Amino acid sequence: MGYYRIFDETEARDGQSFRDDSLQVEELRLGDFSSMINELSQLIKSNDNISLRPVPIVSGVTEDLARLYVKRPTRTFRGIGGPAGRALAEIYKRSKIDRALLEIHQKLVAQNSVIVEVLPSTGGRVHVASYCPFEFEVERGNLTNAEISDATRVTLRVPLQQSGDSVYFGRRVYTRELAYTELPSGDRIPVFGDDIAHNLGRLPLVGIRATDGRKGWWAPPINEALLQIAIGTTIAVSDIEHICRNQCHGRQVLTGAGARSAARSMRSGPRELWIFESDGDGNLDFDIKHTKPEVEKYLKAIEGMLEMFERFSHLTPGSLSKSSGITGAAKDRERVSVLEESERTRTLFEDFEQDLAELIAAVGPSVLAAGTVPEVDVRYHLVQAPDNTLQGAQARAIDFAQGIDSAVEYVSRAEGIQAKDAQERVVRRLEMFKDWAEKTQAQDIQGMDKTARAQGGAP
Repeated sequence: MGYYRIFDETEARDGQSFRDDSLQVEELRLGDFSSMINELSQLIKSNDNISLRPVPIVSGVTEDLARLYVKRPTRTFRGIGGPAGRALAEIYKRSKIDRALLEIHQKLVAQNSVIVEVLPSTGGRVHVASYCPFEFEVERGNLTNAEISDATRVTLRVPLQQSGDSVYFGRRVYTRELAYTELPSGDRIPVFGDDIAHNLGRLPLVGIRATDGRKGWWAPPINEALLQIAIGTTIAVSDIEHICRNQCHGRQVLTGAGARSAARSMRSGPRELWIFESDGDGNLDFDIKHTKPEVEKYLKAIEGMLEMFERFSHLTPGSLSKSSGITGAAKDRERVSVLEESERTRTLFEDFEQDLAELIAAVGPSVLAAGTVPEVDVRYHLVQAPDNTLQGAQARAIDFAQGIDSAVEYVSRAEGIQAKDAQERVVRRLEMFKDWAEKTQAQDIQGMDKTARAQGGAP
């Protein structure tokens, strides 16, 4: 049994490899497979020109797991008054916050940590930008504090200038007192206003982590399993296609006396026809041989690998493999882990939304009274699979009658709108239905009378 020192240990991780992996998984999420060419050449040594066949595993997985902001959530701002709450909601709408949050969620699935900055913009908007681990460096005084706003210094990698196909990057630095972009010349450009001192009383960034990192580092490891499954699948599919291309076609074989001499004048190809006459030295024998590459075993191994990854990553059953559920109950059991993961993620983003709302209120257009902090309640509206319309309507009617739910809350959830707007829609629709019902009833009575008279059943 080894002896472990507990007070004077030093841990180090390969920061460059960490940033390289973070960059690669982000490139794959965005559909850039250029890094896979190097991965392919390192693993498969061949003189033949093997072609890359990309498989969009990373983008598919991140889109499958990042579902909270596919439909616009409903937010209620409390503690700041009705007019201020509506003004803050308008800032969210104008700034396309939900679109930014969808991207943040997708990045989080692959990166496990994301840092977000909020910058003032024009037209009553703010600009929300998110950064992956290869784009930030966090310095902290208290290494046990997980809040990014309590860090002493955060440096971001930001684009400064574009020249043709080249983009030049620089550094943006945030501390509890300063916020500036540092140019290659050493000049410091203020982020907020005309002074690099921001006077916000905190480091003006927010961060979100899917899991806690090892003690001492703010950023946890990236989703290494996702990166490796993406690399492995793309290499395997490229290899299978290469095998099939080289071994599935028939091999033309020429044997007999004079075969080597005859082959020099022949063109090889599926559309070529070869005709030979005996020259007296012997007969030539021509045949086509078909090989049988056992790619089925290769494919089965890939399917098993994807199925295992799908199960332990809480993906929707059938997203990377064939669903084993046959009945509706079996499929529901398959989805239990997916629903549990959704609840965990919901709790994580509800806390993050509160931090983000406070930062937007601090650096965005002034809509709140001094010293006022908004409290945000978020209700998410996940996309649901189509169900039995009649059964669903009956179940909702029972919930409405028992006070478990209401028509206003249901419309607010289903359509992703505020409760006040939902109430107006419900009232308007009920009035429209009432008018329609009255007209329809009158027409039905007239129609029934006409039918009855035609059949002699009414005067």
